[in-house]
Order: sequence, then structure tokens, then C-alpha cells
Amino acid sequence: MISPLPDELRAVIDALEATSSTLAMLSEERDHMVEIVQARRALADGFMALSGRLDSSNLSHETKTEARSRLSTLRQIVSLHQANWPILAARDDPEGYRASAMRASEASRGFIDWMRRLPQQM
Repeated sequence: MISPLPDELRAVIDALEATSSTLAMLSEERDHMVEIVQARRALADGFMALSGRLDSSNLSHETKTEARSRLSTLRQIVSLHQANWPILAARDDPEGYRASAMRASEASRGFIDWMRRLPQQM
């Protein structure tokens, strides 16, 4: 029998997925700079919430360690994207911004998909 992710952990993953999807959608247009800043903040909050939920979850030590490692990698990718593409720079080169945002979005999608597959591996 597949054990589901704990509700609290699933809720954080759902919120992280929604924020990542919002950022991917907003990267397609230049008129959403304020919303992108807000979504970036929400993403950072989501990373912190997920980290806390991982610590308090009933996942095995090995799974928690792997999840933390993958989350750390994702945070690095997102941080590098945000450092290289402050909002004003995104206005100057929307295509470059979009390409970088899509790489960050793909990394988020990969992490979220991995987290959602955890119950099948338990």
C-alpha cells in the first residue's frame, strides 16, 4: 500500500507548485513585474515552509536528507536566476529572462515531481 505524503507536507508542495506555475506564467509578459516580485517572495516563503515541514515530517532520515539536498539544489538554481535577472534587467532582455525563468521553472517542476513520487517509494 502506498502511504500518502502527510497532509501538511502535501499542502506546502501544492503551494510551492502554484507559486512556481505563477512565476512561469508571469515570465511570459513584461507587464507583470510587481507580481513577479511578490511571487518570488512567496517562493522564498515556500522554501522555508517546506524545509520546516520536512524537519517535522515522519519521512525516513534518508528521505529527509535526499529531500533537503534536492531542495538546496533547487534553491541555488532559483537564487542564481534571481541574482542574474533582477526585475529591471528582465525588462531590458525579456527573451533572456524568459529562458532563465524557464530553466528555474523546470528545476522546480523536477523537484515537485520527485516529492510527489515519494509515497510510491516508501
